[in-house]
Amino acid sequence: MSANTGEKRRQRPTTCIERLGIWDKIQVRYMKDESNDSFEVRVEDFSERMLYVSFPDAQQKLRYGERVEATFTRDQGLFKFDGILDTGVHAGRQYLTIRVLGGARHIQRRTAVRVPLRLKMEVAVITRLISKPIDLKKLVWDETVSDNFSFSGALIKTVPSCLVGDVLVLKVNREQLPVAPKYMLASWRRLQRMGDLTFMGVEFITRRGMKSFLLPEEIDLIPEEFKKLSEITLNSFSKYVFEYELKMRQEGRM
Repeated sequence: MSANTGEKRRQRPTTCIERLGIWDKIQVRYMKDESNDSFEVRVEDFSERMLYVSFPDAQQKLRYGERVEATFTRDQGLFKFDGILDTGVHAGRQYLTIRVLGGARHIQRRTAVRVPLRLKMEVAVITRLISKPIDLKKLVWDETVSDNFSFSGALIKTVPSCLVGDVLVLKVNREQLPVAPKYMLASWRRLQRMGDLTFMGVEFITRRGMKSFLLPEEIDLIPEEFKKLSEITLNSFSKYVFEYELKMRQEGRM
């Protein structure tokens, strides 16, 4: 083994599960539990083969020494790993612990997963080519609702003012989706008919991805409050979709 290879190995972070970090949420399920009930914890620390996690709700019955399956999302993926549930003291604090039995298994990509989520929202069209700064007060808003939702886009009931290819501004009901910014840019990518109704498939536009949808001179004319959607927010959307889907499956509705 070369000196460079040995140095690289020593520099690797000491973590028992790749892609999993402090403060990430985990869904935990007992392997022997046929009811498929699960509870949620948050990673607070880790050592080479042990996760130190938060205690769940006080009403949750904990069965120490039992084998569990843990599920988490990361980088647009769904991952699972097995462990043994217990409790212990680490750095002077009492934690729930998960002794990791093996590496994380990549179950599926999340990019294509959409959940049947009816989000109330308002839509306004940005008329192109953009030649002057957009006046927020002059935008015309139409009320609509989503048919389904994913971390990267949504299927929304069409409104008369929109055409395929338009750049849109969305105002999502934040009581339903608290992690959403006040305004989001989106592109209407396709048309879909479902019976007598017509829906538009929209793709969310992040601040980093605006160059793929708008000319450089147009970006400068977009209000800053429309540029708040970030990759971090999309990751929050991904977790929201995962948790919603998991809940629906547990209730037998998916």
